[in-house]
Amino acid sequence: MLKTYMEKEEAMVREIKASLRFAKQFNDIGMNPPRWQNVQDVILFTVAHPDFGSLTREFFLEGIEIYADSLLERVFVTLVENTILHATGAKFIRAGYTITGDDTVIFLEDNGPGIPEDSKEQIFNKGTVAGGATSLFLSREILSITGITFQEDGIAGKGAWFEIRIPKGSYRTSTK
Repeated sequence: MLKTYMEKEEAMVREIKASLRFAKQFNDIGMNPPRWQNVQDVILFTVAHPDFGSLTREFFLEGIEIYADSLLERVFVTLVENTILHATGAKFIRAGYTITGDDTVIFLEDNGPGIPEDSKEQIFNKGTVAGGATSLFLSREILSITGITFQEDGIAGKGAWFEIRIPKGSYRTSTK
């Protein structure tokens, strides 16, 4: 009985900590004005610290800048962390972009198990649900400040495919 009580207490403490982290992160959204950011630089900074194990990394984001909240890095941290934690069996993580009509779409994909069709929108719900829902919710909020949309469009069993759609006027191509 004492063990059950302690386990419940530990779970409550974890939930409180997660709620506090969420409140802090949510509070930081929009605190600094949006700015132009080189996406390749942001993602390279993001991936400098996590342990990728045997995951191969491929990033093809040279020459694209987007006008986004200063917490853009947090979006990529969330996507990379979710791949490391949840894409069991994945061999690679890849990011790139395409210009489609007036928009640019940045994608981040892996070849893990993917996300079931009925969970694609649920993963973006607010809450402290296991599986990164809070972080994905915050990521969507961060991007929405400047009219950028964010969704998952992979095929379950073939990997996750996250799309960040940047409207005309909020992206520009550059040369370094």
